[in-house]
Amino acid sequence: MAVTSATDKEWFDFMHPMENAAGLKFDKNYELEFHMQIGSKLYPEYPIRSLANTFSELKKSVGILGSNFHSVSITPKQYRNDHFIIGIDTEAAIGASFTGKSLKSGDLLSVRVKPMVPTTVTSAMMPKQVHIVLHADVVLEVSDAGVSVFE
Repeated sequence: MAVTSATDKEWFDFMHPMENAAGLKFDKNYELEFHMQIGSKLYPEYPIRSLANTFSELKKSVGILGSNFHSVSITPKQYRNDHFIIGIDTEAAIGASFTGKSLKSGDLLSVRVKPMVPTTVTSAMMPKQVHIVLHADVVLEVSDAGVSVFE
């Protein structure tokens, strides 16, 4: 995104290559494939290969996948163009605290992104940077001697 005014910031838009599709319509040739790996474990087990699957994983990661009352306020057009967010849940049981992957051993986090049709999605359309946010459940002990963090 080119910054054109003081209110335009590069972190306001999360572009997907689908933004380059003709007429800003859905085109399966612009799909991306995602995988996240922590240590030797893949999340999800099989790669995410569509916008619908990516949106479903996002809703699952914020705990509203099966909710009739809660949703994210992103339209399908916004999601496939400039509001593209990936959410990956690492919990063993959805919504259950302390069932996620332990990172105490210092496992490496890897994110793999590749185009489904490399001839359509060129390197110029691929993401140049990724913003990663990790959310963790921890036990915090506060005492007169200080603070201890337990995983």
